[in-house]
Amino acid sequence: SNTVESSCDSYLWNGQEYTSSGVYNYVTQNADGCDSTAVLDLTILESVKVDTSITVCESYNWYDNEYFDSGVYTQLFTMTNDCDSVEYLYLTVLGIPEAVITEGGLVLSATAGEGLVYEWNTGETTQSIVPVESGEYWVIITSEYNCLSDTVYHTYDFPLGIDHLALDWKIYPNPAKSYIYVELEGTKKIYNLQGAKLLETRNPKINISHFASGSYLINVNNIWRRFVKE
Repeated sequence: SNTVESSCDSYLWNGQEYTSSGVYNYVTQNADGCDSTAVLDLTILESVKVDTSITVCESYNWYDNEYFDSGVYTQLFTMTNDCDSVEYLYLTVLGIPEAVITEGGLVLSATAGEGLVYEWNTGETTQSIVPVESGEYWVIITSEYNCLSDTVYHTYDFPLGIDHLALDWKIYPNPAKSYIYVELEGTKKIYNLQGAKLLETRNPKINISHFASGSYLINVNNIWRRFVKE
């Protein structure tokens, strides 16, 4: 006997599974002991399996569905040859970095984290900044995967009542390791970034060797400058 068949991916015939198109014979013996040959003319139609890997920051729209969580998602289609087509979406949702501005003394600090990049409206790119005047400050944080946070805002009031940090007189060297020299007559008052006064002198040469490394503010005649202790 002759049989013509088509099937998706595979076909089971007389106890054997066939996965390739072709002509197959099956020989048996009839009751009289004579050979009987069955012929299968088989066409194997291929179904389609598609794998798609996507990495996003927040969500991904796939076939009119919005996905917010990492996972494996599937879509099933029927092809023109009546075979199924399956598409797999391997989705990774990284999430956007959380951005928060906290105020401590004279410092504004954004959320800390490994691999984060900061963009302040002042142009600074450090995690913490020392504002130069009262006003509104904002920051955007970019993660190591290039995901952007929302823009967060903070209204800052200079705690010592000073409107700005003067830039028209010099402290040198800056940064400094042991001593700084101040080019302005008057009483020099040095503060840490939490607003605590550390030193007061009229000497233009000031020993800072005992200070911890970091940023400090100096006030002379109610005019402010910032310097860095290495």
